[in-house]
Amino acid sequence: MIRSIYLERYKKVLIAACILIIGSCLFNVIIQNNQWENAYSDPNDKEFYEVHKESLTSWDNEKMKEMPFTSYRDYRQRKLTFYGIGSPGSFYTQEGVTFEILSKASNYSNKFPYASNFSYRSEAFLLFFIPLTGFLLFFIDQKTGFNQFLFSLGISRKDLFKKKILYIALPLLISLLVGQSLYAILIHTIIPAPYMNATLGQLITSVVSNFCLLFFMFSSSAFIGAMVGNTVFGPLTWAVYWWMMLSFPNSVYSMGNIIYAAKQISHKQFSETLFVYSVGKMGGTLVDECTIYFTQFTAYILDIQKISDHLAGKR
Repeated sequence: MIRSIYLERYKKVLIAACILIIGSCLFNVIIQNNQWENAYSDPNDKEFYEVHKESLTSWDNEKMKEMPFTSYRDYRQRKLTFYGIGSPGSFYTQEGVTFEILSKASNYSNKFPYASNFSYRSEAFLLFFIPLTGFLLFFIDQKTGFNQFLFSLGISRKDLFKKKILYIALPLLISLLVGQSLYAILIHTIIPAPYMNATLGQLITSVVSNFCLLFFMFSSSAFIGAMVGNTVFGPLTWAVYWWMMLSFPNSVYSMGNIIYAAKQISHKQFSETLFVYSVGKMGGTLVDECTIYFTQFTAYILDIQKISDHLAGKR
């Protein structure tokens, strides 16, 4: 009975949300592929290089300064290579690391925050949409009186909450994992090997890392939606939380660099690979990621227990 009630209320919205999540990932494949193909087949590319080659430069990590490209081939290779360094400062401080090393798919360092050289537009959408969905999933039912209707059915509050997770939240999270996996497989297949400088294994690792981050944001947003029922302070609390989540990684990285500076560690920067906000070559540090994922899972279980107890106390 609970399953049919939930599906009757959420079916259309759930299907639309799942399609939107998977569609945003597939749309991103199309956008990035079109950008890459336009750069690859640009008829004016060589002429542009010949006219501006004196001003076109790239960082030489051996000479530690900007240097002109050695040839059009060198310029084109760097332009079309799919993944680069997201934070150049972390690249500049690593002695002996050259573009030739980083451009090989099999070469990977967890010291570098890799980023696509072509727009990854679904990142911002998913970072907003997934947590917002988690928040609204519980907040709206509380404000519309739907929870009170369910409570009158004589079924355990904990069972009602767990069934909502099973029938509504789980399909959303599965669609997210499916969309991200499809993106990783398709973009790795479409971009030719000389320019796709990431292995499929690296991309799948990134899928897992990014999914776990979004999973944590979804579950914590659901916790806020269930616990803060005020019409004004509920959305305001979630908005502040979301902004803090986006700002938190930069705060951690800045604090790490301050500690490095205090200890006079000048030859390297604090690693900026702890939080994986998009699917790509960067998968984070395995040990750190496993620790974070275990913490996230534990927090999620505690969230379920706390929300269940909170709802049970509202009888």
